[in-house]
Amino acid sequence: MLYNKNIKLSRTKKAAALLLYFVLLFSFCLVSCKTKKVVASTATAVVVAPIASGKVSHQYSSSGCGTVIFCDKINGQDSLIFIPIPMGSLNAFDVDGLEITFNYRMLKIRNPRGCMHGSPIQISNISKK
Repeated sequence: MLYNKNIKLSRTKKAAALLLYFVLLFSFCLVSCKTKKVVASTATAVVVAPIASGKVSHQYSSSGCGTVIFCDKINGQDSLIFIPIPMGSLNAFDVDGLEITFNYRMLKIRNPRGCMHGSPIQISNISKK
């Protein structure tokens, strides 16, 4: 037991023990409650969408897929099929056989119904090749 009533301590020893107890308690609280400093970054990261070129096609429209884009080589991969989401995002560039360049961002969503081939992308900055 830490505390025994039978032991008689002098007043100065009690004060010293109490002072030691509070110093230990204070130092424990100081160490455990210390917050971490967050360093604010002044540089902002600019995410640049990859640039690709390809040919607009309606080859899979019979299965319900609508417009797809057959892309040229990107990062060493032979040929890619992109599905622009939303489906009407090509607007005036939705012409079968039209060659376009564009920026894209891969989407982590399921393929639209009827689209068995290709990867869904968000497309931007579309222009004729």
